[in-house]
Amino acid sequence: MSLTPTHSRTPKPWLACLGIILGSHTAAMDPLNRAITNDTLLRGMKAVELIRELHPVDLPCQVVSSFLYISSHNACHKQALEQDLDLTPASGSRITAWLSRNHRLEHKKGFRLIEKIRDPSNGRRQILVLTQKGRELANQIEAELQL
Repeated sequence: MSLTPTHSRTPKPWLACLGIILGSHTAAMDPLNRAITNDTLLRGMKAVELIRELHPVDLPCQVVSSFLYISSHNACHKQALEQDLDLTPASGSRITAWLSRNHRLEHKKGFRLIEKIRDPSNGRRQILVLTQKGRELANQIEAELQL
């Protein structure tokens, strides 16, 4: 039984491209390359990281998008959020529960970033409003993006 690989060792075209991008650093990258190549996108990443601090493991991007939507459309209808972000009503309910006081799972707390209020003109609709904590986080994100 041979322990040598059976696949061919043909050069990969993307490796040559990587060599062009990194120049002479292709042989060894020690220390790790952390060169910033786009300050605007870096600020966007830092803004997302502010939200991820609330739940650092497996925070779905729909939760992040929904918070940013509500932050930029404060006092919007839940149905508008669902339509504009292409969410089902069930997903919208799960996400807004996570962002509000009560997570849909009893043993988990929500982030308390929004409050869900019944629309006085249509009791079947909910209005999504930032809490003080939500406004503070939105202000931190805005400050990060304006640097």
